[in-house]
Amino acid sequence: TTRLVADEEFLPFPKEHFDLVMSSLSLHWVNDLQSTFDQIRDTLKPDGAFLGAVLGGDSLQELRYVYYIQVDYPNAFVLMEHLRGMGENHAVQSQGTPVTRESLLAAASIYQTMFGQPDGTVPATFQVIYLIGWSPHESQQKPLRRGSAQHSLKELGHS
Repeated sequence: TTRLVADEEFLPFPKEHFDLVMSSLSLHWVNDLQSTFDQIRDTLKPDGAFLGAVLGGDSLQELRYVYYIQVDYPNAFVLMEHLRGMGENHAVQSQGTPVTRESLLAAASIYQTMFGQPDGTVPATFQVIYLIGWSPHESQQKPLRRGSAQHSLKELGHS
């Protein structure tokens, strides 16, 4: 068994090298997702599998004034510490001016005011989307000719 952490946008592996490629909660950082998926497919052996999980568009919805896994944190600073530990704190950290302490304090205060619970905790919601795919291989099942079905999907649940 080999495990390796690599930059998803520049996979340094030969073609048809892996039986399985997994990516857990990191693809949302990729700038060119199509290129990354192409590289993943290229590194898979025929009939190799890809498994992935990405954060969905409703993650941290509290930051967008909208009310899926909800975690209650003692305060916004513990939430920020957890996000930093997950590597999710600042996608453009190398660009521009860093966020000031005053801005963080103001953001934490606003977050607490808007979403704080009666017990003082603050919620953070994460929507996780799971992915699976296979590298092409002649042994894989092929779709039937269009219109060849003997039953309609409309019939499901109407028995």
